[in-house]
Amino acid sequence: WAISQASSMRRVDVRGAKLSLMDYCTEPGFASGGYMGDSRADVVINGGQQQWFTRNSQIAQWQGAVWNLVFTGVNGNFKPNDDSAGVYPDPPFTNIDKTPISREKPYLFVEDNVYKVRVPWARTDTVGITWANGALTPGTTLPITDFFIATPSHSVSTINNALSQNKHLIFTPGVYDIAESIHVENANTVVLGLGIATLTAVNGAIPLKIADKEGIIVSGVTIDAGTVRSPVLLQVGEPGSSA
Repeated sequence: WAISQASSMRRVDVRGAKLSLMDYCTEPGFASGGYMGDSRADVVINGGQQQWFTRNSQIAQWQGAVWNLVFTGVNGNFKPNDDSAGVYPDPPFTNIDKTPISREKPYLFVEDNVYKVRVPWARTDTVGITWANGALTPGTTLPITDFFIATPSHSVSTINNALSQNKHLIFTPGVYDIAESIHVENANTVVLGLGIATLTAVNGAIPLKIADKEGIIVSGVTIDAGTVRSPVLLQVGEPGSSA
């Protein structure tokens, strides 16, 4: 799993094998920085990862380090900072026993042969994975019928029309050319991108505008600048917003 900062690893379960964070077969493994959360692994090989952040996971053993590795809310038998190894920066581990506040991203799952979306709650002072023993992550389940499923062929006006009718929004994988803003204006709307769905600004547009409303969640969406400069790529509220 050789990744860089643009991608992450979530809700992964690797048992009976080693999880390598570099391209193990073609050394040197060129990978620089990444994130793993809500995952479980027996043995993790850091490899060439220079910086790495692991949150709320269960890991039996961590092998190797380069510059800076941070662990928060991670349990298991490993100890990134043990007495024999010293403390940061030698070795380059920082370990925080509990994650002060966090929220897992929404995710698709299947129940009774029907797709649904799980929307996790925010939690405080947590350790370990959220799905132990096959449990759903604490949160709320939304039926897939409550979502508008967008593809790159859909126009912004079609997407905005669905959002105005209180639909949640899923961006399927692809690159979306956005020449006018997508407006998320209803409280508690969930916007979920799959497969690094990318909104690319066209002619200086602001691809995504979020209203000053409570409970709006945006997750898994990459927003990319275009050839004409945009004032911002993501706008949340207006000046003086309070939600």
